[in-house]
Amino acid sequence: MTYDQVMMQLAAMVQKFGLAQSGIAGCQHSLGMWNKSLPDIVMTIPDMGFCHTSINDIYTHWCENGVTLGDDQPFMKERTRGQEFNCYFMEIDLDDRVSRSIMKSAFPHLFEFYERFPALKGEGKHRVVHFILPNKYNQLPFDANYDFDSLPQALIGSALDLVALEKFIALR
Repeated sequence: MTYDQVMMQLAAMVQKFGLAQSGIAGCQHSLGMWNKSLPDIVMTIPDMGFCHTSINDIYTHWCENGVTLGDDQPFMKERTRGQEFNCYFMEIDLDDRVSRSIMKSAFPHLFEFYERFPALKGEGKHRVVHFILPNKYNQLPFDANYDFDSLPQALIGSALDLVALEKFIALR
């Protein structure tokens, strides 16, 4: 299958299901959510199956409940059958030159997709949210004692709302 055929197949999936997913282990992302006025989602953990399921769950959750940024305990409680786990939905500042460059390197389809298929763009600006998960100790990558061996996870780009992120970290 050629690259053009893959891109066409991704566009067909967006039209049929509302979103598609692309990536490699450690860099998984959604496509097409902008068309539903939702941010696209990126994840940076190596388990592609978990990322795929998580992105689908987030899409459903956001369609039913609206987009939530920051710590979303209700979403995590649904996913963990009532257990208390942290997570963080960090919107990436795509106007920041360095963030955009990192995003384009790590997730090239995310930007090229909308350039090739402008009819699948939504209203307003393209938004991207990094879904950040806790390790087995319920710590997030910006916590001082985060164990990257238990859950390797890169933090990418700059947070659009640094004040909210700083408040969240301070409360931990």
